[in-house]
Amino acid sequence: MDEALENEQRNDYDEQLHMLKNAILLDPTNKQIRTEYLEALQKSYTFYQIVLAPTTILKRLKPWQILIGWFANFLLAKPFLIVFVVLYILTHWVTKLLVHLKVFGWTFKR
Repeated sequence: MDEALENEQRNDYDEQLHMLKNAILLDPTNKQIRTEYLEALQKSYTFYQIVLAPTTILKRLKPWQILIGWFANFLLAKPFLIVFVVLYILTHWVTKLLVHLKVFGWTFKR
């Protein structure tokens, strides 16, 4: 499982998915492994990876640099900022739905 987390840090989502799939085979009742497997499936979608690409850059920045960047973007390009936030939220929920359909099918709990 530690290797799967290392693969996530390196943005190697296919290898992470493979490691977590093997971990699920070893212990199918472990809720943490199942949750991480579903998140890895979500991150394996190319569109989600494209939307998440800026977060890899943001991880390298210091908090004050992020704050100044968000403030500058808010002042200069407010419409683009709003579009990107909405795009991120939409991508997150659409890929979450796709993962649910891939793993569980069309069954939804009420």
